[in-house]
Amino acid sequence: MILCPSDERLAQLLEERLDRRELADIERHLEHCGQCQETLEELTRERISLVEWGPPAEEGRAGSSDGRASSSRLDPGGLGHPTTLPTLTIAEPAPSAEVMPTVEGYEILARLGHGGMGVVYRARQHGLERLVALKMIRAGMHAAPEHLARFRIEARSVARLRHPNVVQIYDVGQADGLPYVALELLEGGSLEARVAATPQPERPSAELLEALAGAIGAAHRAGVVHRDLKSANVLFAPDGSPKITDFGLAKRLDEEDGQTYSGQVMGSPSFMAPEQARGGGREVGPPADIYSLGAILYEMLTGRPPFKGASAMETLYQVVHDEPVPPSRLRPGLSRDLETICLKCLAKEPDRRYESAGALAEDLRRFLAGSPVLARRTGLRERAWKWARRQPAAATLALLALALTAGLAVAGAHEWRAEQGRRAQAERLRREGAGVLAEGRLALRDRDWDAGLRPLRAFLDRVPPGPRLADLRDEVGALALRLEGGRDEQERLDEARRSLERFRRLRVRAQLRDTEIFGAGEYGNVASTREAAREALDVFEAGLPGPLSPAEKAEVEQGRYELLLIRAEAVSRPIPGEDPRAQAERALALLDRAASLHAPTWAYHLLRAGCLQKKGDAPAAEAERKAAEATPATDAFGHVLKGQELYRRRRWLAAIAEFEVALQIEPEQYRAQLLLAVCLLQVQKFNQAKANLTSCLQRDPKAVGLYLLRGYAYGEEGNARQKVAREASPRLANLEAEAEAHFDAAEADYRQAQELDPDPADLYALLVNRGALRLRRHRLDDAVGDFTRAISLKPDQVAAYITLGQAYRRQGRVDLAIEQFTRAIRLRPEMAGLYRGRALARLDRGRPSAEALDEAIRDLSEAIKLGQAGDPESAADRARRARLHLLAGRP
Repeated sequence: MILCPSDERLAQLLEERLDRRELADIERHLEHCGQCQETLEELTRERISLVEWGPPAEEGRAGSSDGRASSSRLDPGGLGHPTTLPTLTIAEPAPSAEVMPTVEGYEILARLGHGGMGVVYRARQHGLERLVALKMIRAGMHAAPEHLARFRIEARSVARLRHPNVVQIYDVGQADGLPYVALELLEGGSLEARVAATPQPERPSAELLEALAGAIGAAHRAGVVHRDLKSANVLFAPDGSPKITDFGLAKRLDEEDGQTYSGQVMGSPSFMAPEQARGGGREVGPPADIYSLGAILYEMLTGRPPFKGASAMETLYQVVHDEPVPPSRLRPGLSRDLETICLKCLAKEPDRRYESAGALAEDLRRFLAGSPVLARRTGLRERAWKWARRQPAAATLALLALALTAGLAVAGAHEWRAEQGRRAQAERLRREGAGVLAEGRLALRDRDWDAGLRPLRAFLDRVPPGPRLADLRDEVGALALRLEGGRDEQERLDEARRSLERFRRLRVRAQLRDTEIFGAGEYGNVASTREAAREALDVFEAGLPGPLSPAEKAEVEQGRYELLLIRAEAVSRPIPGEDPRAQAERALALLDRAASLHAPTWAYHLLRAGCLQKKGDAPAAEAERKAAEATPATDAFGHVLKGQELYRRRRWLAAIAEFEVALQIEPEQYRAQLLLAVCLLQVQKFNQAKANLTSCLQRDPKAVGLYLLRGYAYGEEGNARQKVAREASPRLANLEAEAEAHFDAAEADYRQAQELDPDPADLYALLVNRGALRLRRHRLDDAVGDFTRAISLKPDQVAAYITLGQAYRRQGRVDLAIEQFTRAIRLRPEMAGLYRGRALARLDRGRPSAEALDEAIRDLSEAIKLGQAGDPESAADRARRARLHLLAGRP
């Protein structure tokens, strides 16, 4: 071990009279020698007292009452705290001429203190506007590789931990090539200052140590061993909660400890475990932290640490060779149970201490609750063994006397040993049970059900029957039942949340079906809307799950009301083969269910009026319309429902106004934003619609319908630009390029929708719309492929037949085109456009035959008959038919 430098050499260090090599050697020694750090502090005080400082700035003082720096507190090093700084025993104001460092993202407010390696500043973090303790390796110093490595170890160790009693790390970085770390600013002083050589009350001491043990247990589970726990490294937040700091000597259990070498003593002697004091750095593990927790408890109970020699070497000798004085000798009347807990932590052999920090915390909780502690007092045999190791000569004489006495008790020895074996087994199981219970309670707190249940069940299998351990079996069994109940409750909650997510997804799908935006044909849209609303309603048909929160239950009730209105409107519109009056009755029954979930709204009364009118009850319908006029929308949901009803009546601009009002009341109203986008598509405001749909996709990135809508918007915007570009003279190449970019974006959205595995209805809409887009881009084979696949999905819907017929016409495959229009007419003989399409296809054969002319004339006549008066298409059909009559030589 390196000899300590003399006081003269330390004085030369302060006066900067050492050469470069000597300075580096002494700095490395100071990192590991607490005694020399204390001597250096005394010399520093003597020099500071000779200098007249001006009045300290208010922000230049440490926040704690004892003058120590907060958060990454300037620590009294002990034997080797390489990345922390010496204790500030005075609040040292920075001279007015001092230049503060510049750290990007922070405003340095004041220096809290400095030491041989670095400095800690009080700083404000920009953006978050919070105060932090900014810890840095001082610029210009000899930043040895081990300094930087240990600085990083402290940052990494603290960053791994998330516990209310561990100082939190906010940020790490570099400034001027040297690292810094921003830590939680703690300004409530240290435990060392609070104790101040004064015994503390038992119960607060036990409560504080129980919190620290919980924090250290969390660190151990994260694979971090502190290795420098002491009262000076326990700081207090403004609310009084204790925080463990200074992880500069921390060891990662999952990594080789490259910062500690065999024979190197690192830590603070008075709080150091014997295995650590012997220099076995790589053997130091979690039991060393448990020893240090016991030393902290000892100091709180007696006002002094368990060992304190005249020098660091003397203290280390006591730690390794001497037994601690029982606290009750220094403080008569001290609780025997609390003393037992303390001395168990301070056992020389690691395996005689608590098995884990969690077991220590559990025993402290038992003490605080007035229950028997699981730790046992050191028995006579153990005390005799320890005495024999210290006094071998006297022990030999005592052993001879004992052997003579033992001969008198041979007869009962066998039974005694058997009973001792049973007691030892029970005691061992109790100790093991304490650890298992502690793990189980932590798992219960962390809601890690299976991790807690496995050890509890395995332990119960090993506990023998009988009254000796009945209480332990009952306690373990009760905790296992609580964990099982928690797991079951969690599974119910998870299932409820999955149902809620499915309900939300199906609700949006039903809303999109209700808009009839995807062109599945009137009857196809009605059937699709009915099915989508029914499927969404079925999710919670049996009732709302208990685990849902009140807000989530309110969302479901509101959603079910809206879905019942959507379904009622779709059911009231009969498809071929249904009786209109019967459908109106079914719709009214759905509206009655809706009224049980929510107060009647404007949309509800208007829907009910329409159903009553279809049923033939005109007076009741008029009463409902008057009720609608007397029921204005008052909240965002009411305006959304009103907008939906106006949309159904094709009053796009009025619907847009309602959705905008809903968004003013509730800016995050998802349904208002979605339906507003659909209205914007209807009035051909494609760019605004795309912006709204993009916002909706950010909230619901797996909604197939949103990609279909946005793809449609891109395609229509591209079509508009392409049309302008081609009609211009000369043609506008830049607009044509923009149109192609919009078409590509539309294809990308359709591709994304397809990757989300849409249901048949959505896939049908995707294929028809993408095929139409490809038809515009003259990708005829791709378009035919999309339309053919769409027909295979839904052969009873006409949209794909129409577009496939148009694609075949462009390919010159006239017979196939006529076939598609004929199949569509079989499905929808009342649609004028189908006859028009077939007539035009018949005329595609160059010079048509007389037979083809007659067939085309018949198709156009049927289209005229089915068309509406004043419809421009009907007028065009009349003109076409007249030209065909002339071609056929007819008057």
